[in-house]
Amino acid sequence: MGGFVQTYLNSTLFYQQYTLDRFNYSRQDDNPSLARVVNHDLQFGAIDDPLSSSQIQSISAAAVDRVFHIPILLSALTIIFNVPGYSSLNLNADVIAGIFSGSITRWNDVRIRSLNNDFVFDQPIKTATRSDPCSASYELTDYLFTFCSAGIWPSSPTNLVPFPSPTVTFATGGALADYVRNTVGSIGYAKKRTAVRRGLPMASLKNARGFFVAPTDSALQAASFSTLSSLPDIFSNTWDTYKLSSSSYPSAYPSTTYSFLIGFSSVALTNPCLCDFIRFICTDDAQAALPSGYTPLLAVSRAQILQQADRLGGSSLVSSSSSIFHHQSAFLCILLACLSVLLFL
Repeated sequence: MGGFVQTYLNSTLFYQQYTLDRFNYSRQDDNPSLARVVNHDLQFGAIDDPLSSSQIQSISAAAVDRVFHIPILLSALTIIFNVPGYSSLNLNADVIAGIFSGSITRWNDVRIRSLNNDFVFDQPIKTATRSDPCSASYELTDYLFTFCSAGIWPSSPTNLVPFPSPTVTFATGGALADYVRNTVGSIGYAKKRTAVRRGLPMASLKNARGFFVAPTDSALQAASFSTLSSLPDIFSNTWDTYKLSSSSYPSAYPSTTYSFLIGFSSVALTNPCLCDFIRFICTDDAQAALPSGYTPLLAVSRAQILQQADRLGGSSLVSSSSSIFHHQSAFLCILLACLSVLLFL
């Protein structure tokens, strides 16, 4: 997931504000990198899903060294498919669960056709799933657990799912998406950024209000805006229970999530340029420069997040939303920080 952080660290706007030197950047696997963050080996990490309350309690060495979560953009879990002649598809949680559990095996199943007028494709369904622990699997099972009818998907959300055979499994989202792109009759799941970069169609999912909504930027922003009043504190241990899927907006995409920077309060206090980097990410210019497939935060969301980020330390954000205070020591701080960025595929 750290690709957008790399974009910022390498951007002309950012490095001219802080230093004339470029920064090193390290992409690392999920679990080893997360472990290094919680062991204080790295400055901060970028993650798709928040730490659980039990994780936070186990890694907080002292009350003064608290874990923070800073939402920095909107993400989404998407259902991707390859059905010739169809660039859109309506799916609800029961049908998705049926497809991935193996009870729906052909595209002309009445349960699919009932959601899609004039749908006539008739081939076996080829499912593509993840074999590794990943945020995409967690978000898929979270959607199914939240929205399926009683008894359809009784399992709690998990990042490692033992999908029944036959299914083709992949260790990365990119490999799964490539398979779907090249295989007629296939269906899988991936983060929005992965689907967009490969030009794959993404299904419209049924939300809490009963509407089928595609994962557009406006649909993700609608989900975040309607739940903004209940946004947890950056030091809260309840981020894992904060669900954008609970949005009551008819236009909200139901599998919307935040992506986060995580770290420790002690790191922020001793490295104030980390706070400035957070503020930079929340500026209009930085959000407008997000790579394809990422959804920017609404201005009202960024304002609320920045208000909380001020408690971490560092310099104040100046009045212009596109300007950042310059730190003479930023080179060393950001060099260390950028080495800690996590990549979640």
